[in-house]
Amino acid sequence: MGVGPSCAPSSACCTPGEEPGAVEGVEAESKLGQLEQIPAIKYGEDPAVDAETGGLYRSCTYSTLMEIPDLPTRGSSGATIGMSKTERHTLGRYSHIDMGVARGMSLRKSLEGFGRLWRYNPATWADEDRMSLYNMSTRVTHFQAFVSHTWRSPGRWKILSLSLQCGWHYGLVSWLFAATLCTALCLADVLPMPLIYRANIMGFVDVCPMGFWIMTCSCLATGLGLMSTPLWPDRCGRSTDTCFIDVASIHQVDKTLMERGVFGIAGFLSVSSEMRILWSAPYLSRVSVDLPCV
Repeated sequence: MGVGPSCAPSSACCTPGEEPGAVEGVEAESKLGQLEQIPAIKYGEDPAVDAETGGLYRSCTYSTLMEIPDLPTRGSSGATIGMSKTERHTLGRYSHIDMGVARGMSLRKSLEGFGRLWRYNPATWADEDRMSLYNMSTRVTHFQAFVSHTWRSPGRWKILSLSLQCGWHYGLVSWLFAATLCTALCLADVLPMPLIYRANIMGFVDVCPMGFWIMTCSCLATGLGLMSTPLWPDRCGRSTDTCFIDVASIHQVDKTLMERGVFGIAGFLSVSSEMRILWSAPYLSRVSVDLPCV
């Protein structure tokens, strides 16, 4: 058998006094330097073709793969280049994390203005109002919660659900304070007792004065405590309640930023600690855009 033109004779592998391993190391460094000098194939250009074999050079395939950027990990602060929907479909990067448009806001702060953010469909808002919602969010690197919902469900139930989730302890403390205060004032005869209760318990029969202060004031205090949820400072609540809310986290005026935000939902979900779904009949009657991302 003859020796092919691409294979060097065995006598060329090493010379007297040299070790084979040293020669192999020099050849490896030489090949690595050649790979670094190979130009990368740009998008839209035809790849180089080998005249002898009619196929692609191996170096072209290698350099094309090296062009694809690494995906950022969760919590990384480095912003990645935004990708359009065409680029995501072409490269198959549906879960690509576009940190350039990753924005979040406090879940408690979303209840400001009696839940104005949740009560109205953003499609009916003016551009100035949509920009005010977008300005409520800030740049983030990860989300504590990814809020999934539908705008076809009434906003009042979303406000009630989120108020109980975020401010149940404010309501409980307010109820306890009001009940204790009213009990003390009734025992001290400060508050009038206009009603009468005929007691007949275990042989005790008597006419007792009765009031409505404890029940009424404690219920009102519970409601006020829930409504005051967005007013408390951050140190009085959870410091890590940054969440993704579509109407505030995705730009509603700029079409380019809106497209990057909508097609980056899968990436935003991947950097979220949990997915919080606001269940409703309209939500379950359609295929949600968020559930396929799971």
